Amino acid sequence: GAKQEFEKMREYAPERTAGLEIYSTNLWHLKEEVELSYLAQQALELDKLSPEAWVCIGNCFSLQKEHDVAIKFFQRALQVDPSFT
Repeated sequence: GAKQEFEKMREYAPERTAGLEIYSTNLWHLKEEVELSYLAQQALELDKLSPEAWVCIGNCFSLQKEHDVAIKFFQRALQVDPSFT
């Protein structure tokens, strides 16, 4: 499924942040808390100015039912790139 395809993408291009917001949302839906947390860490290490990284972190907190914190990270994604939706 989609999760396996994103895992292949990560193996092929581990430095790529484009699309990580979709992968993190997929992990959120699957309730893969450990994998999502690891992805969020990796994304932030790759590029702190990447909106995708901040969406990954927001999804991580959302899965942990910390919605107010999640919203702050989603807002941060828009701060670093106002055109990101």
